[in-house]
Amino acid sequence: MIEEYIGVRNNIYECNVRRSKFIGICMPIQDNVKLLIKEIKAKYKDATHVCYAYRLIDNNSSNVVENCSDDQEPNGTAGLPMLNVLKSFDVNNSIIFVVRYYGGVKLGVAGLIDAYKNTAINCIKDSIVNYKKCNIYNATINYNQLANLQKNKLIKILECKFNDIIDCQFVCSESTIKEYRDISYKNIGECFVEVNNENN
Repeated sequence: MIEEYIGVRNNIYECNVRRSKFIGICMPIQDNVKLLIKEIKAKYKDATHVCYAYRLIDNNSSNVVENCSDDQEPNGTAGLPMLNVLKSFDVNNSIIFVVRYYGGVKLGVAGLIDAYKNTAINCIKDSIVNYKKCNIYNATINYNQLANLQKNKLIKILECKFNDIIDCQFVCSESTIKEYRDISYKNIGECFVEVNNENN
């Protein structure tokens, strides 16, 4: 099973190439690929083309599932160059869209490949992050205990329900939560969490 991988955080990059507008959109994915594709196509329904490429780790086999779409651009000029960008950065569980608004000047095959590839590169290069598998915990805690959890950069609070006591859901490693001996907690699953420079 995969314990960590290189992925992306949400990012948008825009550029113009010979009067055509290109919008790169990268985002992390898990099992929501079809929904994301539908949402982006609906959001940019006035665009000439909405091309995409993604790489997704299969949880059962740890194999990487890949797919891409030229969305009516000439075959191999959009989706495949974008997929090759994902591979070159060794990015997984990530999708890149490049939306094109045609500006009236044909780019030709080489021009299209360069435009889609470069838009993808510029969108992805500043959004690369590491993801690490962590446990999801539920705990019933008081306000002082919550304050202590919030101070720890290795703990990510997902949600809290506030009453006299707090029902809290958070993500961290098992070794991290074991440091809090005054908290009664329950492991309810696993998820991948972004690891940034502050909590490496």
